Amino acid sequence: MASVRLVPLVWVTDPFEAKVLAARLGAEGIVWQLRGNLDSLYPVGGGIELLVDESDLADARELLSLAPDDDRAATTTRRTWPVIVLALVVLVIVSWARLASLV
Repeated sequence: MASVRLVPLVWVTDPFEAKVLAARLGAEGIVWQLRGNLDSLYPVGGGIELLVDESDLADARELLSLAPDDDRAATTTRRTWPVIVLALVVLVIVSWARLASLV
């Protein structure tokens, strides 16, 4: 019997996305495992790691690279920058207002 050695393939933060990726791999007969904050009641801290058998790593990478949303990391980064900048601006304004009220 061959030994299965699981290696990391991808790290995601969305449980639904992790399950969809795992389902795509499973449909092609690729052995996978999900580890991390998958079905927690508290969706904070950490993400989900998708692991595959080492012998299937190249096939899994090729399969997932065919996904139409392959640049999801870049899209997520583009969406989060305005939120981060807005949060920083609000933080600075609130800090200045509190400081001004003390003087």
